Amino acid sequence: MNNKDEFLYYYKTVIINNIYRKLYFYNWSLRQLSEEAGLPYETIKKLTGGKINNPSIYNLIKISEAFQCSVDELISDTASVQNNSPSLSNRCFSFLSELCDLEDHLLEHNQKFDTDYIAIVNAHGFYSRGFSCTNLSSDIYNFAKYRKKYGDLDILGITIYDSSPDRLFYKDELILICKDRYPFYGDCGIFMYKDKIYIRRYVPDRYFCLEALRGFDKPLILKHIDECLFLGRIIGIIKK
Repeated sequence: MNNKDEFLYYYKTVIINNIYRKLYFYNWSLRQLSEEAGLPYETIKKLTGGKINNPSIYNLIKISEAFQCSVDELISDTASVQNNSPSLSNRCFSFLSELCDLEDHLLEHNQKFDTDYIAIVNAHGFYSRGFSCTNLSSDIYNFAKYRKKYGDLDILGITIYDSSPDRLFYKDELILICKDRYPFYGDCGIFMYKDKIYIRRYVPDRYFCLEALRGFDKPLILKHIDECLFLGRIIGIIKK
């Protein structure tokens, strides 16, 4: 990879990450962004899936207008606009795109057939090491019997296939996370960092600490919370 290719890859990665941060902040799907920006859905899918190396300024302007931010905020990796770019892998970005696409289809299906399916993520690996994004898959779950308890919260499910001998979570459990805000002090949630997802407690101090739920597991120490992508806070665990 030459210098130009490296720059385009870095530039693309920064933009995609910033768009996903905005999507989670506004709680929008890819289809909602398409509608708000007045851009074709396929264009949004290709851009957020990393298929477009050098997005047009027109598309960036339309997306920034939808998010009510400047184009600079979409393309910047500086802390001054609170959008540092974590080194998420291509698989992370493509999985996020797949997940948003699945949630779009479920939204249409639920509205059309009066059902209440939610998207779930299946994660395989070891809790202490994080769960590699290459071992993630998506599925659906009928959430109807729990909807009254959790109201109209936008919920994503996580099933952990933990290979650890002293596992914290079991494959017949569904961890419910809510995608409604950035983490507060002490929140337990799902964090995507580099090429893995982690279940950690958010403890900001001098550095931003993602504390392990067990005392003997190493925490993740970040210089800025925007080094990772926060997928949501844990609000409950149910039996599948």
